[in-house]
Amino acid sequence: MLGFGGLTVAAAGTVTLIGYDLARRNTYDLIAMVSRSSAAERQTSIHASLDPAENAVRYLAGALERGELDPQGTRMPQLMEGMITAAPQLGMVAFIEPDLTLIGAGRILSGLQAGRRSVRLWPELRLMLRYGEYQDGLDWHGITFVPSLRESFIIASWPVKRDGRFFGLAIAGVPLSALSNAIVPDPRTGNVDFVLRGPGEVLAHPSLAGGARGLSSEHPIPTTGEVGDTVIDAFEHGQSTPLGDALSSAGLQGGNVTVDSGSFIVVYQLIAGYDDVAWRVGRYFPASRATAILNRLTYALLAGAIVLGITLLFALVLSRIMSRGIGRLAAAAHRIARLDFEGTQPLPGSMLAELDRAARAFNAMRTGLAWFNTYVPRALVKRLMRMGDMAELAPVERELTVVFTDIVGFTPISQRLSPPRLAAFLNRHFGMLAAAIEGEQGTVDKYIGDSVMAFWGAPAEDPDHALHACRAALAIAASIKADNDRRRRKKLNPVRLRIGVNTGTAIAGNIGAPGRVNYTLIGDAVNTAQRIEQAGHGVDDGADTTILVSAATAAKLPPEIERTEIGAHMLKGLTGERVLYRLVVPA
Repeated sequence: MLGFGGLTVAAAGTVTLIGYDLARRNTYDLIAMVSRSSAAERQTSIHASLDPAENAVRYLAGALERGELDPQGTRMPQLMEGMITAAPQLGMVAFIEPDLTLIGAGRILSGLQAGRRSVRLWPELRLMLRYGEYQDGLDWHGITFVPSLRESFIIASWPVKRDGRFFGLAIAGVPLSALSNAIVPDPRTGNVDFVLRGPGEVLAHPSLAGGARGLSSEHPIPTTGEVGDTVIDAFEHGQSTPLGDALSSAGLQGGNVTVDSGSFIVVYQLIAGYDDVAWRVGRYFPASRATAILNRLTYALLAGAIVLGITLLFALVLSRIMSRGIGRLAAAAHRIARLDFEGTQPLPGSMLAELDRAARAFNAMRTGLAWFNTYVPRALVKRLMRMGDMAELAPVERELTVVFTDIVGFTPISQRLSPPRLAAFLNRHFGMLAAAIEGEQGTVDKYIGDSVMAFWGAPAEDPDHALHACRAALAIAASIKADNDRRRRKKLNPVRLRIGVNTGTAIAGNIGAPGRVNYTLIGDAVNTAQRIEQAGHGVDDGADTTILVSAATAAKLPPEIERTEIGAHMLKGLTGERVLYRLVVPA
């Protein structure tokens, strides 16, 4: 009994210590998660404050390049004032001409001002304009003090070019006060958000929401001493200890700072792209928040450890066995639902009878479905599974597009290759074709010798079935060309292909005997597509791939799908002449 009691006490004590350590780590992990989430929110807030500047220069540059705005007219200053009014974060919008004339608008205490002026004596803008000649798209220029507006700005620029020549530079600025306005302190939690630049430089802080005083071209950024925050000032002067492992492993940087008002945890993340120096977007909060939670955890763990220790141990073992088995079964079932048979391995047995029976039943189902997947097009099955209702698979007439392919001169190829090599050749060929067809949302209906039949527009509606079919045909042509390049390097004869495409009405649905049903097509549209493919004999010019389409298909194609009318042709087995087009295959 003494040994059993000692074992019980030792087990309970071990569980208590382990539980406390796990709870302590979880607490720090929770603090890290909240801090990381808060940092992401602050970064989102920073982006939201600066996005209006990017949007403004992008729009202004585009309008100038398109000739919608005249720098000499009166509409552009009015537009700039409207941009500033519509976006409270913006403080200035301007356009600098190559002769150093600035047309712009800015926000001042009394409202908005707009006008024209020279920036010859403004070295920062002269430098921006000079770099703008070689700039491509958006660029950010860090912090610049604007004397006329008495404010420091984060400035974005976008070059304006007309007829390939530099026409000027569109700029827009967000004042530092806008960043501070975006971070509001929460008196209930004691959190204080901030954005730091270089050592001792403060870009955003709650105390700067109304703007900073004493800024100039020589001193465009407030310092920690000017802000009056003792925690940040101490942190910037190296008066901190390293963060815990949990916060550091969460990708956060910072430290623990102790000042007269107490101890604080300072965390931050870097944000780049707006300056030549990465910004530190962070927050500090009282360290007592973490210790208070740990104290409560200590009391709770000590009170419950002895009572629940042994029960928890057995429950943990049993639950892990069950959760692992159920988790494996759920994950495997999810892969089976996606028809991912290659990525689904047989489930192992279990010491629990229920899980063992479920594993054996699942393995039997997996084997049967794997055979099913071999003979049924996977893409078609996925579409049918999404439709769900079997009544929707009943034969119905609808407009769709059908594609037939055929290898030119296949008979000599089949006579030249041994059966295993011929099978490997066809499997590689069909693999390229199926990838192109399924890549354009098509369905491979069947393989007929060396030919493939595919269709678009069923079972799911596809208003662009003709376009998708022709894109697939062009993708097949590109694959054939690439494969022929490989074959020529290996001194092998190239493979040539004919493709016929037709758009029309056909019966689509489940067709067959009760014991063997296929989802397929029947109708004149199918026969016509095959005859169009065969008509490629008459226009064979030796190209790797010849793609012929019917007039009905060509009528549904956009101009970017290039085609050439090749006249009316009599198609074998069909009455009347049919106008055919040949798709232009890129070289």
